[in-house]
Amino acid sequence: MLSSKTATTDQGLKKQIYQDIFRTPEYFWFDPESLELKGFELLRGQYQDL
Repeated sequence: MLSSKTATTDQGLKKQIYQDIFRTPEYFWFDPESLELKGFELLRGQYQDL
């Protein structure tokens, strides 16, 4: 869940950490203001849009 205070970090640095360090198979965010739901799948070490 994104907030106006954390959106930039969640979409950038935090996503990179989950990809490169934790190797989390899927990463999602939801923006309650724009109703955007976005997901990524880890393929060959890089997140790809779902």
